[in-house]
Amino acid sequence: RPPRSTLFPYTTLFRSSELVAAVGTRGTVTTVQQDLDQNGANGIYKTTMPASGCPDVAAWQLISRPDNGWPAFTGSGNPASGPDPNPLGRIDMDYAPSNPNVMYAQVQAVFGNTHGQLGIWRTTDNGATWTKMSGPDELGAFSCGNDYGQNWYDQGVEVSPTNPDLIFFNTVDLWRSTDGGATPIDVSCGYTGGDVVHVDHHGLDFLDTNSNVLLASSDGGVYYTDQANAPD
Repeated sequence: RPPRSTLFPYTTLFRSSELVAAVGTRGTVTTVQQDLDQNGANGIYKTTMPASGCPDVAAWQLISRPDNGWPAFTGSGNPASGPDPNPLGRIDMDYAPSNPNVMYAQVQAVFGNTHGQLGIWRTTDNGATWTKMSGPDELGAFSCGNDYGQNWYDQGVEVSPTNPDLIFFNTVDLWRSTDGGATPIDVSCGYTGGDVVHVDHHGLDFLDTNSNVLLASSDGGVYYTDQANAPD
């Protein structure tokens, strides 16, 4: 499996000769960072790696666009503080090792429930088209959790090494979906009775190709399960 960087506000996937990168600044300013509303370029980009050196700037293509499944003004260059603003904040991505044409992106909302989840997007054709699988409404529809205005801080997504439809993703809680993100189930329930896994999740990783063993990190430490692939 190729190495992957998930340093906010950029997420990068290295896949064979391709490089896929997401630009995802949060979309609102803070007292110490006055430029975080400059999110106009937020979106997912792809390029082909040359035989040597770095890709040319002109070789990067925006693959998250309104005409292939994304909201209006995605990647438009229009910041959150101006007219027709880009609605995307932080973006976290992962791809399916068992089918590299399948990629997922979890996106933070800039408007509405500010800093909550905007949605989970999926592509099955290497970024040519995308489908929004679920959003904040689904977070409260099937289990104990709900949308929480902190995806600028708690966000990530991890795909099973053997099943492209099995994903885990982070918000303030830890979620699991066996149908490509359409039905998210809160498996930690941090604020609604869960007393095992701490809230505020940040990192997820399967143990190599073992689809049962998953590590999840949060503000409370690192948690382990050997039943990640168990039936619901």
